[in-house]
Amino acid sequence: MKIRQACVTWLFAAVGACGGAATVPGPGAPGVPAPDPTPQLSGPAVASAAAPPAPDTLPQPSDSCFVTVTPRRTAEKAGRKKEEWTAVGTIAVTMRDHKPVAMELRDGAGKVVAKGEGWTNPTEFKDTMRREACRIGGVLIMADDEPPAAGSYSLSVLKPVAPSEPGDLKTLCAGPPPVIAGHPGFDARQARTLALESYETMLTSARWRGWVKGLHAELRRSGDEAAADSTRRSKAAELRAAQKDCWFAGALER
Repeated sequence: MKIRQACVTWLFAAVGACGGAATVPGPGAPGVPAPDPTPQLSGPAVASAAAPPAPDTLPQPSDSCFVTVTPRRTAEKAGRKKEEWTAVGTIAVTMRDHKPVAMELRDGAGKVVAKGEGWTNPTEFKDTMRREACRIGGVLIMADDEPPAAGSYSLSVLKPVAPSEPGDLKTLCAGPPPVIAGHPGFDARQARTLALESYETMLTSARWRGWVKGLHAELRRSGDEAAADSTRRSKAAELRAAQKDCWFAGALER
């Protein structure tokens, strides 16, 4: 079970749970691809691949792209509707000693458009995946299975079929996400946390995905409970300005 947690940490959990930086082997080591003509950058960077599309046709990440990395089972439990999402590519990851050592970003046609290697912690790795998923239009990275100790591993990159701000507002306000509904045992803090995690896999528009990401970031920066409470109430007011009767606004106010 400890090994399983180590694998999941690099993909889905917080920094530090693996217990320190990873030792990243060089190209040609067991389980690591040998060098090829595709340009490579050392460190937690990604190089645009030599194959089409050319680098100048591959969009750069924007500040309005908010990408979530999640296990598929978590997204489904949260209430993500499959029919509202479509695949735009994949991320192929090479694992060694339960850690990612190389990755390839492939577009919807299966062409390699970027490569990366050399991460020293989970944050660097996930930030690289998020940044590159943005470049092919993705906002959700999902894994079907847990990563192996060594070998190849694939994640799907998805985008909404039809981003909808009104639809997202309805999701935020109509009632609790399915993962919370029917479970009265959650206290207010637990309900807020689960709701935020659920919304990151359910919301489709840049506006409301950004709003949830911003709330997450502000709460992390809060120095104490009083500051966190002030942040929650401010965000609740923003929601009520968009729709007065709103479940999540009430959850933030509690």
